[in-house]
Amino acid sequence: MADAEDSDLESRRSRQMIPGRMAVRALLALLLAFAAAPGGALAEQPEESAPRPRWSDRVERAVSAGDMERAYFAFVPPGQAPADGWPVVLVFHGGGGAPQGMAEMSLLHELGARLGFVTLYPAGTGRFRRRLLTWNGGYCCGYAATHRVDDIAYVRAVLADVQSWVRVDRSRVYATGMSNGALMCYRLARDLGDRFAAVAPVAAPMLKPPWRQGAPPVSIVHFHGTADDHVPYAGGIGRRSLAKVAFPPIRETMAAIAAASGCGSAPQRVELPDRDGDGQGVVRESWSGCRDESEVELYTMAGGAHSWPGGPAFAEGLIGPPNRDISASEVIWSFFSRHRRRQDGEPHR
Repeated sequence: MADAEDSDLESRRSRQMIPGRMAVRALLALLLAFAAAPGGALAEQPEESAPRPRWSDRVERAVSAGDMERAYFAFVPPGQAPADGWPVVLVFHGGGGAPQGMAEMSLLHELGARLGFVTLYPAGTGRFRRRLLTWNGGYCCGYAATHRVDDIAYVRAVLADVQSWVRVDRSRVYATGMSNGALMCYRLARDLGDRFAAVAPVAAPMLKPPWRQGAPPVSIVHFHGTADDHVPYAGGIGRRSLAKVAFPPIRETMAAIAAASGCGSAPQRVELPDRDGDGQGVVRESWSGCRDESEVELYTMAGGAHSWPGGPAFAEGLIGPPNRDISASEVIWSFFSRHRRRQDGEPHR
């Protein structure tokens, strides 16, 4: 399963020259406005947009999980944390990938800097420390599954560590991931659901039954393309799959989640605009009436490949082009921002 591997925007200012007395009057009026403004005039001016965070701006941290020391990479928004702390989004790379590639694919750290959430890029395990990494998503994938790596313990360690140096809103912790990283999201919803308010898997289904008996459901938004030939929408072994795992059908996964969450039987179906005019649209299906105010949504990309919707094109010959009708990253944050988990384990919006 593939992961992906970075144009600054320039702004222009137009200035109008005011000749003679008009210039003097304009300057006096401006000075008076400066003096009258509370906290000084500069406080009233619109702030210049902050520079986009780059991979080189990351904070690298190390945690111990089992008998391994492992890294994760963090981006914290500029400015002071809210009184309740920052929301946190964990972003899991795909199988055979690495945190930097996932950052460049999703750009969620840029969104976090603008909208105010901490972005964490965890690192899987493998024979190499910085590349070709995988997650133990149950019975997939690669090194992590073969060696039965305890990735749940690792995520617990990451959450404990980030709370030691960042003010975190523990009721607003979320996870998203691509492919093998999506499998990891489903594992977290099932096995660490008391810590996560919502998850957003992209391009891989759930491998195990949803929630443990009596556990509160975790809100889920899933993204999948109908032409994914690594993890087929209809299930089975993908024609170009590296893992050679027979995956369950996506609709079967969503039906199981909706049933376990106590949702209504039939989802509401909405066709979204074909913004790029390629004839390959997006359908959003939403299950309502779910237990504990949880939500279940599915975005189906007609003709969509094994890629991150709205992300930069990368390795199209291997994974196919991304859908351009939606930005998965923006949809994900919009979905996450509607959900939080109470300290007693019950979710609420």
